[in-house]
Amino acid sequence: MLRKIFAVLLLAPAAFCAFGYLASGELQDSAERLPWQIGYGAVGALCLLTAGLLMFARSRPAPPKESGRTAS
Repeated sequence: MLRKIFAVLLLAPAAFCAFGYLASGELQDSAERLPWQIGYGAVGALCLLTAGLLMFARSRPAPPKESGRTAS
């Protein structure tokens, strides 16, 4: 449950990065625009990838508990 909450929370910075990527296209000079687009694109993609992994990754089963008995 907590993993899904974190995944949903990661969608907010991903949306911010998508908007920033599009807004950086308004800069006139491509040498000034490219670092912003790379940065926004990389951070946004990382947020989406992490959210996807958190949403769809299988959780590991819990290790078996020992009964507390000693073998005789």
